Amino acid sequence: MGLDTIAYKEFRNGEHVEADDSWFEGTEELVRGVMGSSLSWIRGKVYAHLVEEVSGISLYQESISNENVHRTADALKDLNRNPEKYSSLVFYYNLDRHHLKQLERWFRIAADNGCYLCGWY
Repeated sequence: MGLDTIAYKEFRNGEHVEADDSWFEGTEELVRGVMGSSLSWIRGKVYAHLVEEVSGISLYQESISNENVHRTADALKDLNRNPEKYSSLVFYYNLDRHHLKQLERWFRIAADNGCYLCGWY
């Protein structure tokens, strides 16, 4: 099953308002969503298993609260600070450290800007 993960800053007038692209500068090398090419979209399918392994939070949800975005960012920070603890995961998912840091940065930006995430699948 495919999955795009989108960062939204608010829900206004019955519509999700996408997070500002400029916030996500420095994450350009992440795999982008199929349905959107902005920096606030990532191809969640590519990262879903790793994110769930380290944070316990599935990206296969219609909505992920800002609290859980923070938890995910913290878990990815731990992954990047303690690579030996997760060496088998990093090897299994074939992501280099630079890519992992960009993924952590994407989640941290979303968390710190009060974003929630939505899955489109």
